Amino acid sequence: LGLKLAGEPLMKKHSNLFIPWLTSLGLLFFSPSSQAAEIETIDVIYERDNIKITTVALFEAGIDNVFNVLADYNNYTELSGVYKEATWLSLDDSETFGVGFTVIQGCIIWFCKTIERTEEVKMNRPHQIITKVIDDDLNYGETTWIFSDKNNMTSLDFEMNFSPNFWVPPVIGPWAIEQFISYKLKDTLDRIEAIANALNDAP
Repeated sequence: LGLKLAGEPLMKKHSNLFIPWLTSLGLLFFSPSSQAAEIETIDVIYERDNIKITTVALFEAGIDNVFNVLADYNNYTELSGVYKEATWLSLDDSETFGVGFTVIQGCIIWFCKTIERTEEVKMNRPHQIITKVIDDDLNYGETTWIFSDKNNMTSLDFEMNFSPNFWVPPVIGPWAIEQFISYKLKDTLDRIEAIANALNDAP
């Protein structure tokens, strides 16, 4: 996630509580699709300056299609308007290792930032994606996506661990993160579902 931050004006009081480092979850408003993804669990733990976020989601779309949507940085601007730019900087011929780049705009509590994020991406199709921070302003950052078949649906187990180099309020910080995820995530999952199902119709 090699992050480069630039200060932005303070947003209005009722603007979104966006956590830039959560954008792997694609948190933004979207119109519900005809397909319905399901959220099984969301959990946020803050311990010893490390934040751990876990969530489990279910999709009606097949495992290969869900994997392909989330494994392609070129899809990210469609998943969330918070992504101002998203692309592969490099991707090997086997599509098992690459370096992804995104430009993200958002706020964490009362701080608003524009972030340039670079991360190494390792893929084991169609079962696992691991991303790791490189050359950034975080002390540490890594995400793991596990895809599996479950009762004729696709299960996605997502885990993010990161250690920010800024202070996070020990009570309000994790609570704000969890509330924000709970409020926004469903629409984005439905958007992933819709794009994944549309791959069946692609020529």
